[in-house]
This record gives sequence, structure tokens and C-alpha cells, in this order.
Amino acid sequence: MMAASETLLEKLFRKILQQGSIPNHVALILDGNRRYARENNMQTIEGHRKGKNTFKKLVNWNAICGVKEVTVFAFSIQNFNRSTQEVNDLMALFRSTIHEILGNKEIMTNGRVQFIGNWPLFPKDLKPLISKLMVDTRNNTKITVNIAFAYAGRDEITSGVKNLLHGVANKALTLSNVNEDLLDKSLQLYSMSPVDLLIRTGECRLSDFLAWGSSDHAVICFRDEYWPSFTYWGLLECVFYYQANKFRIQQDFQEEEKNYQQSWKFLSMLKKGLWKTVENHDERQRNFGVQ
Repeated sequence: MMAASETLLEKLFRKILQQGSIPNHVALILDGNRRYARENNMQTIEGHRKGKNTFKKLVNWNAICGVKEVTVFAFSIQNFNRSTQEVNDLMALFRSTIHEILGNKEIMTNGRVQFIGNWPLFPKDLKPLISKLMVDTRNNTKITVNIAFAYAGRDEITSGVKNLLHGVANKALTLSNVNEDLLDKSLQLYSMSPVDLLIRTGECRLSDFLAWGSSDHAVICFRDEYWPSFTYWGLLECVFYYQANKFRIQQDFQEEEKNYQQSWKFLSMLKKGLWKTVENHDERQRNFGVQ
């Protein structure tokens, strides 16, 4: 990824942190764009644009620190209840952001971008763009960026349970196959790793974000500043907080997994179905000619 401009103090702090354990997967709740706009006498969309600029820097900051996976809570299912004007403005902002990513050779070569959320709720005009971005980057390995869009943690769990029920009804599974481990893996069809550090700006609540994926051992760091004001130094402070707290709360995940052959076949079927849906919306296959 592109090199960031670090002050001497920031570089020194990063080098010290890198002598310890760096979180593999950092998740963030990007909160406070609207309050930032109000307090700075801006229109709401300007606050969201400022937040977008911080997001663009965020991926690079994490890559420099050695983080391999980043997940951001960009748009919840509940956000569709905001005013029509704000939702339309946000969809236009997402559209322009995806176009920018598609045109960024470095990201398209090195980063893997995945959208997680309730696919049927994705706007129709965004689906081809999102599909193209996911398909074109699916084999990249330098850093993974997961964008939670039209997402809610409880909705994710509900969908996972429904998938298992359908599997039992269709005899792809038996009830004896269904356990916590299988449900966990059915929620992680995009091969996301466990969250190590979860950062929330602007509030001290989780807002139904990764209710399952961050429940085991994630270190949670709440920040007072609004998302547009979040900085590289703030990220370094969060990594320091992670290092100071992870051994106190981290649980042992070394227990051998009990996987049944029938369970793995079912998971493979779910993954193939998911990617088939994405690929069917790939803009190139529809000859839309997205640049």
C-alpha cells in the first residue's frame, strides 16, 4: 500500500509497538460523522465526506502497522430509516468510493475487498459495482478490507440459523451436525478471521456490530473523538491499548475443532451459492462496461 507520512514520534511509537503483538484483525465502528458536521457548521453530507477521507487513510495506516485484516461498519440496516435525502447522499458517496477503489491499481492489485451484510437489501445499482470489486480482488492477500453494509449483527446470526435450518430441511445436514462451531463457520463465508481489536469512535456502545464475531476475545477500545477526527496516532494508541489488555481477556482457542464431513460439504455448498450470487451480478458478465 502507499506509504503514509509519519512524524518521527509516530514512527518511533510504531516501531516500539511492533516489538509486541500486533492485532491481526481490527474492526471499527465509524461513528460521529453527523455530529462532527453539526459542531463544525457543515451540511450532514460534508461530515460523511470527511469520514470517507479518514477511511481512505485508515487502510493505509493499518497496513503500515502490520494489520492484515480490517472490518468497518459503514452502513447498518437501521440507517435505511434515516431521511431519504441522507440515504440518497450516502448511496452516492458509496458509489463514488467504489469507483475510486476500482480505479486504484495498487488496491486492486494488493487488497482484497469484501462486503458483508444483507445482500437483498443492497441497492440494485450498487450490486454490479460491489460484485466487480469483490470478484476482481478475491485472490489478493496483502490486506483484507471487509465493509459491513446493510448489516446488523442480529440479522447476521438470524441468517446463519436460517441457513442451517434449510440445510436440515433439505437433508444436506442432520440435527446432530448442527452445533456452535458449524453456526460460527456458516457466518464466516467470506473467510474472515476472528476480531482481535474493535474500535468505536464517538460512543461507548457496539450498536449490533459483529455480535458473534467479536464476542470471544476481542479487545474493545472506545474513543471520544468523532470518526472524521480519528488519526494515525489514535490508531497507534488503540494498538497499545490492545497490547496492554489482550492477555488479560484472551481465551484459549486451541481446542481441537470437531468437524464432520457432512458439515464441511454443507459449508462448501453455502460458499458456492454465495459467490454464485455475487458473480451473477458481476458487471463484466452483464457487459455494463464499468471502468
